[in-house]
Amino acid sequence: MSVNSLESLLARMRQGSVTQGWGAVSVFSRSRLNRLLEQQYIERFNGYSFLPDFSGRVSLVEGGYDYIELQNIALGQPLLSFTSASLTNSTAVLTMNIIAGRYTASRQTPGALANRLSVFNITEAQGLKLELEIDLSLVVGEVDKRGKVKLDLARGVNFNCNVAGDNEAANKQFADFFKQQFDALPEHRSVFQLGILNLKGY
Repeated sequence: MSVNSLESLLARMRQGSVTQGWGAVSVFSRSRLNRLLEQQYIERFNGYSFLPDFSGRVSLVEGGYDYIELQNIALGQPLLSFTSASLTNSTAVLTMNIIAGRYTASRQTPGALANRLSVFNITEAQGLKLELEIDLSLVVGEVDKRGKVKLDLARGVNFNCNVAGDNEAANKQFADFFKQQFDALPEHRSVFQLGILNLKGY
């Protein structure tokens, strides 16, 4: 049985209060949230306010000679999963396919020119993806007292990706690269709104 199945949640609620001292429990539908994310992705992508293309150099081994240049890496629609969430932890797993870009592998030894090892264009069909864990946060307005449930990509943790296939050490380097890129995102590119709660008068 899934840790977040309806049956398991109802069984937990029969044991006693699950509101942790608060007055209510808010429940979100994964399918509806993902449709909402898709709508925002399309609207913001067309308006040039979504995630920018990422470019940079990634060393496969610290102090080594091999490195990868990533150019114009584009990420697809965010998809949420709550497999890691619980009644006391509002952490979600966010997955984005890597849908475009250019991958160039090179080697440069001291005193020599860089030697290009391989080059290919990335497409969505290759199945490359980026995963991260993220907290859902509630931001309450000072005037209308409405609570906006937000998802901020810049606050993501535990990044994982499969750009290097089965090479876990190299994938860790790529994941660190994406984490650095996300940390530098401005709010208008990194924040999605998942819902609004009317908190006026509680």
